[in-house]
Parts: sequence; C-alpha cells; structure tokens
Amino acid sequence: RKAIANGKSAEPVRPPPSPRRRRMSRAETAVAGKRLASLKAWRSEIGKSLELDPALIWPMAVLQRIARNPDALEDEMRSEEVRRWQRAEFGDSLREAVG
Repeated sequence: RKAIANGKSAEPVRPPPSPRRRRMSRAETAVAGKRLASLKAWRSEIGKSLELDPALIWPMAVLQRIARNPDALEDEMRSEEVRRWQRAEFGDSLREAVG
C-alpha cells in the first residue's frame, strides 16, 4: 500500500526527449533527395534481380536517414531495424552505393 501511495504522489515519468534533427538547407535537401533516389534504385535493382519485394532488401526509414546523413552509415547498419541477414547479404553493396 505504501508503494502505491508513493507512486500516486510521485511526479509522472516522462520519456526522454527525442533528438532534434538539424534543419537542412535547400541545397542539402536536394543532395539528400538525389541520394535517396539512388538508394531506392539500388534497393529496387537488387529486389528485381532476386525477385523479392525491395522492402525486404533494406528498410526505407534507414535509407532515408542515410540519405540525410551518409556519415552515419555504419551506425545505421547496426540499427535494430536492419536484420543481420540484410547486413550480411547487402551491407557491402550498400556501402558501395553510398560511396
């Protein structure tokens, strides 16, 4: 009962704030858009050659983040959204596509 009373009187638990993304300039946005188009083509090409849905090759959300910040490629490769088999099968190819 004491724990319940303590919980009711305590401040609410708030999740940590999500990191804010820096606003990109128009030029940066254009470069990121071209990079994303290239990454989507990479994913589609592999999907077509393997007769698989491109979504199975690599998660779109991760490609979008890589397009915005290619320097974070290695961190994104370890994202929990990316499966081990995806990293093993397509990681080197993605590194080449990002350049």
